[in-house]
Amino acid sequence: MNPRLINGLRYLAILLILLSAGCVKEKEESKAIPTSQEPALSPEDVFFEYSRSIDAGDYERAFNLTVVEAGGSFRAMEEHEKLAKKLSLTETYGEKGEKFEILELEVINKEQLEDRVRLRYRMKYSLNGKQDEIREYIDLVLINGTWKVVFP
Repeated sequence: MNPRLINGLRYLAILLILLSAGCVKEKEESKAIPTSQEPALSPEDVFFEYSRSIDAGDYERAFNLTVVEAGGSFRAMEEHEKLAKKLSLTETYGEKGEKFEILELEVINKEQLEDRVRLRYRMKYSLNGKQDEIREYIDLVLINGTWKVVFP
């Protein structure tokens, strides 16, 4: 395969792994009982759950927390898309996420955009025994009262 393509796939896999942490640092916050207009979970809660799912190799759970952007709207991932992405994640992170571990994960900024919330985060992780750190962002959208990760 083309080395450039391999590096691109590796970067995507690392990004996905980083988004799905197992060892996640979260701020303790009081949880108010949501009203009918408030989502039960915040964008940060959903991001951390998504990250924990990837870190644990529970890719199905992670996919259930995501949507894909298509033609200016958002939709759930189709089965063939899930299978392709799961194969990529499994190759990079292992069947149960055993090749990847999130060492630290924190949201460093939250920005409200027109149709979404953008979380900027910092992640320290280990992939195949090598530690590294990235600073990235991930978008979330509110769909029917539930925050969903816009799959990168």
